[in-house]
Amino acid sequence: MGKGYNTIAVYPDKCNGCNDCIEACAQAKAGSTDPGHSRIRVAKDPDDEYYGVALCRQCGDPDCVKNCPSGALSKDPETGVVQWDEQKCVNCLLCTLTCSYAGITSNGLTGQVMKCDMCDGEVPCVKSCKEGALELTGSADIFNRWGDLEDLFVPGLSACLGCNSELLIR
Repeated sequence: MGKGYNTIAVYPDKCNGCNDCIEACAQAKAGSTDPGHSRIRVAKDPDDEYYGVALCRQCGDPDCVKNCPSGALSKDPETGVVQWDEQKCVNCLLCTLTCSYAGITSNGLTGQVMKCDMCDGEVPCVKSCKEGALELTGSADIFNRWGDLEDLFVPGLSACLGCNSELLIR
């Protein structure tokens, strides 16, 4: 079985647009509160009073990695973090186009690509979010602990996915 990784879960319904996460990220990455350095973006939908949060979700099979022509993006098999190598990057910005979550952006202040690298698990953006719109998930720990154990339920027939009770228990 595969390996599960922790990520930052986003709950946009809890976001109030305070931008504390943006400032915390910019401070951690550039020592500045300038939002141009933040790896997180918050945008407001003017019609619904809804805030959308964009950041790298560290996808399981990231399109940004598959589409990077220079190999500047790679997924660390141990941590699951999609890493960016500044030395290999040619700033073609294909990664920004292929990310479904708008999690990779171009920093207008430095001219470089930037994305969340999970701050070695410290995640100041999550710690700064008083509303709980961002959360470092630990569900991967459960999957990694129990995922490879023997399946105690007999699967259904090849033409059947299993009964509702079995699916609920799984």
